[in-house]
Amino acid sequence: MLGELPADDLGRALEQLFRLDAVKLNRITPTLEELTLSGAHTETWAMLARALPALLPAAGDRPATGLADLLAVAVKAAALAGARADVPGLAELAARKGRSRPAEEARGLLQTISPA
Repeated sequence: MLGELPADDLGRALEQLFRLDAVKLNRITPTLEELTLSGAHTETWAMLARALPALLPAAGDRPATGLADLLAVAVKAAALAGARADVPGLAELAARKGRSRPAEEARGLLQTISPA
């Protein structure tokens, strides 16, 4: 529909661009935060929920640069949207030992989107 943000398409595009190393997370995160804070939190969350499984590190891999900030935006968007979801790979990142910022943000997002 005219005027609606095509969140699923944008999420898929972000996923593909990330896999091709054509986008840096630290470049797109400020725009996503601005969208979230300007009222498009539901759409931003839908886009991130679609893209996050591809952006999260596999077991034993290091998180991409900028992932922690992107996850922080995801926490804001999900909280504002009242989202409940299962994001593949998020629980594994959240369960990592230590106090790395990506793992801490993953824990925050997991807590935000888990059913009460």
